[in-house]
Amino acid sequence: MPVNLKFAIEGEEESGSESLRPFLESYREALAADTVLICDTSMIDAHTPAITRSLRGMAYAQVQLRSATRDMHSGEFGGAVVNVLHVLGHLIAAFHDGDHHVAIPGFYDDVDEPSDEDRREVSTQPFTESSWRESAGGSPPCTETGYTIAEATALRPCLDINGVWGGYAGDGAKTVIPGSAGLKVSARLVARQDPQDIFRKIDAFVRSHVPDGVEVNVTPLGFGNPLTVPTDSRAIAATSTALEETFGRPPVMYRGGGSIPAAALFGNILGLDATMMGFGLKSDNIHAPNEHLGLGRFAHGIESVIRFLVHYAGAGQTRSHAV
Repeated sequence: MPVNLKFAIEGEEESGSESLRPFLESYREALAADTVLICDTSMIDAHTPAITRSLRGMAYAQVQLRSATRDMHSGEFGGAVVNVLHVLGHLIAAFHDGDHHVAIPGFYDDVDEPSDEDRREVSTQPFTESSWRESAGGSPPCTETGYTIAEATALRPCLDINGVWGGYAGDGAKTVIPGSAGLKVSARLVARQDPQDIFRKIDAFVRSHVPDGVEVNVTPLGFGNPLTVPTDSRAIAATSTALEETFGRPPVMYRGGGSIPAAALFGNILGLDATMMGFGLKSDNIHAPNEHLGLGRFAHGIESVIRFLVHYAGAGQTRSHAV
């Protein structure tokens, strides 16, 4: 091997990576390295590789509301008791204003407006609304007023409801007023936003929109810091060369809208800038049924990593790097 490799295999990303921080803190010396290579990002399209230079952070919470110890008959109690699903509906509607801004007080306190340079960089990335809508399953766009689709996912924070439950959802009719209901909500964060701070603001916002007598529990489910890496490192240069040799065209420098909490942890705890080249596509049904990865891209990914190791070794690095 042209370089020394250290493999960090972690399988808790979708449940918050709770074990990763103490692991990294306990094994700082064993994991000492020059860079961390992460291949969990995307390409521009099936023929155009990308180097991801930034990712959004994450604050994820579960909200549970309870107005009664049990479900109630809507004929006996309808019109006389709190319907917790009505409360939930009003809460969900309150999260955004008419311009699709997040309406939580203080949500944008640490958000810098995109600079002209940021907007120019994003605007030069290959993008067509038709292909984007196809990858989004045909969904119409819905962004903050004043921002393009690409700017909304690359430069701006957002908040989304990821799941809702309560009452009767089976076949046929069952006339009940639910005694409890809940939702899962996640915020994608940028730049200086602190996930813990955003969780506290979500918690306070939820409680301010729930009437007296309704029990509220807001539980954190996961956090991840935003991440931006320098683009002038030897690792990025080696990545660019490797991808161009593999795909026959230079990679696009890309600002990702997703979150990889592990990448920020490697940076914060071990002082390692992440080198992120991935081989997924937006059309791969990520986090949906039939999530997949094309075998051709899988093979190109293997080749790209091999070429990266060779070029990284030739760039004058003499220590190890963790993968």
